[in-house]
Amino acid sequence: MEKPVRAPGPPPRPLEVVPAARFLAPDQGFAVAGGVGLAENANHSRYLPVMIPLHQLAPGDDATVAAIHADAALRSRLAALGVRIGQRVRMVRKGRFAGPLHIRLGTTDVILRHRQAGQIEVAR
Repeated sequence: MEKPVRAPGPPPRPLEVVPAARFLAPDQGFAVAGGVGLAENANHSRYLPVMIPLHQLAPGDDATVAAIHADAALRSRLAALGVRIGQRVRMVRKGRFAGPLHIRLGTTDVILRHRQAGQIEVAR
């Protein structure tokens, strides 16, 4: 059996070990590292929060924006409305079927299409 031949070039770099504390946001207890973050519960133990699309929240539920999977135009529109990673959101109400969603960001109310809300992942 032949040995696999490696392509010419520099040798692969070893993996870098990065402490998790580097990604923690001290003011919120929630950190985002590539869309996945650590949260801290009431017992001060860290865990990975449940990530779901924004449109799956029930009215009255609070969550934190963890990732936005959208094109540049929608990303900039959401940023102008205040939807940013790490921002707390509250689902106020949902339209029937796949209707619009009413969310609250602090004191700002925003209406989003169901499809747009599906591109936003939140952590409870």
